[in-house]
Amino acid sequence: ELRLPYYAWVTAAARACLHIATGRLEDAEQLAEQAQQIGGRSGDLTVAFFGGVQREHVKFLRGRFDEVAEWLGGVLRSFPVLVPAVECSLVITYGQSGQHERARTELARYCADDFAALPRNAMWLMNMAFLADACVMTGDAEAAARLYPHLAPFTPYNVVLPPAFVLGPVSHYIAGLAALMGNDVAARRHYEDALALETRTGSRQWTARTQVEY
Repeated sequence: ELRLPYYAWVTAAARACLHIATGRLEDAEQLAEQAQQIGGRSGDLTVAFFGGVQREHVKFLRGRFDEVAEWLGGVLRSFPVLVPAVECSLVITYGQSGQHERARTELARYCADDFAALPRNAMWLMNMAFLADACVMTGDAEAAARLYPHLAPFTPYNVVLPPAFVLGPVSHYIAGLAALMGNDVAARRHYEDALALETRTGSRQWTARTQVEY
């Protein structure tokens, strides 16, 4: 084995990602910390960022939204290139923490140019999924109708940001949009598709979420 620090970090981070997907959050936290310790020897500046992403994602899943928002504010100052991703993460954090008007204001800003402000890069699908979740939380049917056609082509796939985390099937997010738009038939179909993919991949964390919302 070469034991190169960067690849050892990727392996540990990917294992933490799998633990998040299967709902083993304590194990995920420990592996994320281990991954950051390993990756720190690589000298790669992305290591600290992705390590923080995994830790803060676990906090988000545990409902510690204020802490997540504070961390995201620090990322905005330190990594300006990540502004679109951080801002979309803040929108979903606002929605989850009950700041619905603030979330709706941000959704309206993205809808104004039909989401053209979001770069079509590796984080685009994650960003759109965050906005879809914010739509459902805030009951913003108008924004949901704008988002739906953008996400529809990706329903067979998972939302993934390797090696940090898997956010579950696109079909889960689009199901919430369909329900909000009053299309119950489409919503049921998308939820069933989401459950099938979650069961096939063993993603207990996301299976439970879909079952609750369905």
